Amino acid sequence: PVNDEIYEAGWNQTISTLEEYERNLTKLGLPNIFFFRTTVPGHPQCETYTAPVNNISQIEAVIANRSSYQAHMMKFRWWQFKAQNGIMEYLLAASTLRNYHIMDGYDINIRRPDRHR
Repeated sequence: PVNDEIYEAGWNQTISTLEEYERNLTKLGLPNIFFFRTTVPGHPQCETYTAPVNNISQIEAVIANRSSYQAHMMKFRWWQFKAQNGIMEYLLAASTLRNYHIMDGYDINIRRPDRHR
């Protein structure tokens, strides 16, 4: 877990490398596709849930509320993951990459604070 500036810089470096790789593959006439997956936060107070939560706004409010975290969980900075997924999606859309797909792990897994029981 890092702050947004470090996160964005890392993605810019990764995207630059992939753009060059895609150009080289294209020159060689080789097919290519890149897959990315959104990052899924953990769930503070997960031990209190016994079933999935389909109200994404409700569970995102719990994740955003830092007072709901136990001290050892703070280092993970789960409250940043949604915004950082947006940064990744924005940077990919603004890139010259032509053949990529983003698998949305966030939307389905955010609903599972129940330890996936």
